[in-house]
Amino acid sequence: MKNHLFKIGIVTMFILTTHISYSQEVPNNEVETSENEPSSEILVPREQIENSVETSSNTDESQPESTNEGVEELPTDRELEALGDAIVEPIIEEPKVIWRPATIPNLSERQVTRKIVIDPNATHSCTLSDFSTDLGNGTTQVSIMLTKANQPGVENLEIGSLPDGINVKIVATGSYTKTIEQKESSVLVLVSKQNGAQQGSFNIPILYTLKNPEKTSTAICQINIVN
Repeated sequence: MKNHLFKIGIVTMFILTTHISYSQEVPNNEVETSENEPSSEILVPREQIENSVETSSNTDESQPESTNEGVEELPTDRELEALGDAIVEPIIEEPKVIWRPATIPNLSERQVTRKIVIDPNATHSCTLSDFSTDLGNGTTQVSIMLTKANQPGVENLEIGSLPDGINVKIVATGSYTKTIEQKESSVLVLVSKQNGAQQGSFNIPILYTLKNPEKTSTAICQINIVN
């Protein structure tokens, strides 16, 4: 019996000793296990890191720099405040509209271009019944009175240059000239205008010429026309 109890005691001590020994070795095993577990960090070789850095720098150099050439930068709010009253808005000119009639009338024209020499010593002359004529009332007639010379010769009456669209014609001939008869002392002229005639106040010369073998003498009188 004693031997049996002795054996049981020995077995019990062995079990306790084994348990204590196992308890002391477990932390070491856990540590070793944690050290042997794979780490979440990835180790990259140094050469691969240097190559990636060089590639990144080359890529940056190959990209063209962005420029703002040709693009107008707008002023900032601070710059606008600094300018103050110096800001000038652009002036936009409106297109000029030149008025023209739908149809341009074909106006009469008369220009006397030859050289006229007035004789200050002429003994003949002409005057008008109405010096000034207003065409606002339309067509009008004016009488030209003639003072004849005391010498023989051919007498001629001629209307000078006229504004565009205004007519002064001798009634007897319907033209701008007339040969004066020996006993004729006056000549009737018709003053008229066309639509769109030149506007203004015009002095129209009337030439009264006496021509004989000795000389040609020209006197002048005028009629004022207002349109």
